[in-house]
Amino acid sequence: PDGRQAGTRRNANDFDLNRNYPVPDGGIGEDGTYPRQPETEAMIDFCCAHNFVISTMYHGGALVVNYVWDYTPSPAPDSGLIQLIALGYTWLNGRMWNNHHGYFYHGTVDGWYWYPVYGSLQDWAYDSTLCIDLTIELDSDKWPPANRLPELWDENRDAMIYLITKTHTGITGVVTDSLTGKPLYAEVRAIEYGKPVYTDPDVGDYYKLLRDGCYTMQFSSTGYLTKTYDDVYVKFDSLTILNVRLCKTTEIEEKVVGHPLPIVSVYPNPFSTTTAITLSGYQAIGNTPGGKPMTNAQCPMTISIYDLSGRLVKQFTIYDLRFTNHEIVWDGRDNNGVLLPAGVYFYRWKGEGFNIQGKLMIIR
Repeated sequence: PDGRQAGTRRNANDFDLNRNYPVPDGGIGEDGTYPRQPETEAMIDFCCAHNFVISTMYHGGALVVNYVWDYTPSPAPDSGLIQLIALGYTWLNGRMWNNHHGYFYHGTVDGWYWYPVYGSLQDWAYDSTLCIDLTIELDSDKWPPANRLPELWDENRDAMIYLITKTHTGITGVVTDSLTGKPLYAEVRAIEYGKPVYTDPDVGDYYKLLRDGCYTMQFSSTGYLTKTYDDVYVKFDSLTILNVRLCKTTEIEEKVVGHPLPIVSVYPNPFSTTTAITLSGYQAIGNTPGGKPMTNAQCPMTISIYDLSGRLVKQFTIYDLRFTNHEIVWDGRDNNGVLLPAGVYFYRWKGEGFNIQGKLMIIR
């Protein structure tokens, strides 16, 4: 980059590169007519080649963390989350945290309310790559002398490490093909909040930062059935892991025959040693030659059991869907074989086209 080598704001073509990115409203650059510069193209290509979660730009001239949007006063889809992340940075930088100049709140500011910018890197990165990009102004001195670098490092070291660790909070997992186990390029969306993210197509992993709460998580990929998980609890400062297997919509088409909605019964309930959970009226058949029933369905049924806190304690999977009645016997033990205490538990029997929930009780 010419400007970096020359110590100037603009490059050799006299363009301000942080006004040269595509604007989310469709404009290009600060006046809508800037030609895209080679440095801008290189940065766009670099960002698009990686699944970044958080990125930062370090500037001088103020003491603040600036976040999207720069081009509009409208809040960003993830605005509440982004504000929390920005405050987490300034909390670890005492001078920033105590800066309440103008629109600054504990050393943070929404870009538009500081001063509008059209064509900034942080707006483009968040809009186009879904990466939360922060502009961090390190000091009110625009060009601090080199002998102040140790001081600036000491002020920002812990905050920088905070951002690195922040990328591994929220919800993560791997999305794969249900039969082959191969990683998929998939969209991951929290229905209630924010923009979607996408998996890395090479390994299938995703990272979605979220605030504390229960979310409906939806996973979709071209050629696969969309899968939705209800009531997924996510915390802002810890990591929830949710691995997902998606079923193809091609090759084998399944349909439900029999009752329009299956029926689940539990007996005995309450129970002390074992109970039988039975589903009636569900059968999958495929378009295999001769219409033969499928013995290894692409979209198996799952029976999940949760404790009162919502923690998954036991899960069963049924692949053979040739019959209309299905039964699993549960001995009151968790996935590790540990006997669970007496109390109320909840089951969820889920298959293609239905999701049935109910309550059961263990007595000792």
